[in-house]
Amino acid sequence: MKLGQNEPNFVWSEHAGQGELIESVRVLPRKVHLHAGTDEPLNVTFMRAPSSALLKIDVPLMFIGEDASPGLRKGAYFNTIKRTVKYLCPADIVPPYIEVDLSELDVGQKLLMRDLKVHPALKLLQSPEQPICSIIGSRAPDQKKSK
Repeated sequence: MKLGQNEPNFVWSEHAGQGELIESVRVLPRKVHLHAGTDEPLNVTFMRAPSSALLKIDVPLMFIGEDASPGLRKGAYFNTIKRTVKYLCPADIVPPYIEVDLSELDVGQKLLMRDLKVHPALKLLQSPEQPICSIIGSRAPDQKKSK
């Protein structure tokens, strides 16, 4: 059995080189096993996802706007606290990632999970008060140690 390359929602069965359509189903990748040295995919595990299904998904965060952030322009440091956020998503609306805009953050400010802009059908499964990132002030200049 294999996933159709041209039709990603079909399951095919191959016997002696002839493909036969068994069933049309929606599938989503669940796990990807990669080769340790080359990162080449070795195996992909899929799960059935009918359009009525609700899925618990860890959605990756993509940070943008670092170059426009007032805090980072002042020499502060960007502190990543979370790389993914867990949502309950309808199978039809699974985001590949969530953009987190840093362009308004200044030194000492942080973004919380409630600040993320997502589709209204997504339900956050973690505390909305948890921080996802912050801008930390720059280091103090090195002082000579007295003996």
